[in-house]
Amino acid sequence: MSETKVVSLIRDEIKLEEQEAKAKVIDLPKENGETVRLGVIDLPSFYASFDPNNTKDRAESKSTTADVARLLRKLKQRVFKG
Repeated sequence: MSETKVVSLIRDEIKLEEQEAKAKVIDLPKENGETVRLGVIDLPSFYASFDPNNTKDRAESKSTTADVARLLRKLKQRVFKG
């Protein structure tokens, strides 16, 4: 009879910063010489942290929803207030 052995594998945290939402402001020229200022959000993929109880001492969990909301606030300031 063989002995059963339990082996625990713990994966290290993988940071996928390239997949996070990013924002930028683009100034597009109009035909009359004025410019239109646009806020653009690039969202390569949806994501969320898998620590629902926030046990890893993070200020807040990482999620597409939270990041896009933060980027929208920043873009509103940059686009509408100069």
